[in-house]
Amino acid sequence: MKLERARPVFRGIRRALAVALVALGLAGCAATPATSNDPSKLVGLWRVSGVVGESPDTWLLLGDDLVLWAQCGVFQGMWNARGESFLADVQGGIGERCLFGQLFDSNSWLTRASGYTETGEGMALVDANGDVVATLTIDGNPPASENYGDEYTEQPTTEVSFSDPVKLPSGFEPSKDIVGHWVNPEHSDDGTYIEFRGDSTWAGSDGCNVFGGRYAYGADGSLLTTVGPMTLMLCEGSATAELASHASLVDATKDGLAFYAADGSLEIEVVPG
Repeated sequence: MKLERARPVFRGIRRALAVALVALGLAGCAATPATSNDPSKLVGLWRVSGVVGESPDTWLLLGDDLVLWAQCGVFQGMWNARGESFLADVQGGIGERCLFGQLFDSNSWLTRASGYTETGEGMALVDANGDVVATLTIDGNPPASENYGDEYTEQPTTEVSFSDPVKLPSGFEPSKDIVGHWVNPEHSDDGTYIEFRGDSTWAGSDGCNVFGGRYAYGADGSLLTTVGPMTLMLCEGSATAELASHASLVDATKDGLAFYAADGSLEIEVVPG
């Protein structure tokens, strides 16, 4: 999915609203024993059921954006999927009845969802063990509001594009771990970097803009990320973080890591820094 096209959903939110980047703590495993590998089947406006603590009037929109109508508020974010893997990132919302950290902590259903499978009536989000954490069905619509457009309360009509199947480059040997602070050896002094953290969040800089999101890394070397909001200051630094975060595969090299696109072409090589 083209995450760079993600746009604000909500209108009329006060400046005082804190837009929180929430670390949704995926366990770092991208592959799951789900039975479906067609991410396009996830696109839709779904009623969420089977989640302890959520009301029957809970909906999840998976389209160009992610929108969640939960018991204590309406939340916006983004999502990504490739093959059998699913990743969600919530960035802000409207609602004073709960805190982001309480709803989207490491034990929440959306946090635990790392894959998906088809059911007889819709889809199900599953965790790394293949256990269902939420059932999704087409059933009703969330309420309209002046805070978001009516198009977000209807089934999405736009096409959502996903990455092509990954093509392994010749001699590929996946890195066992990508956690660490990494720099481009050709631009090691310009302040650019990418950092993968143990809590499945990442951060990076192009020299003057700092940005980040969530990631899932599989034992097969596959990388799946979400990219959150960022400032747009003009920089002359390296695109280290941008290239690495949009890659699909991570290969171990003698000195560090090599990031590859889905077609097997090399994006960038980095070293500890």
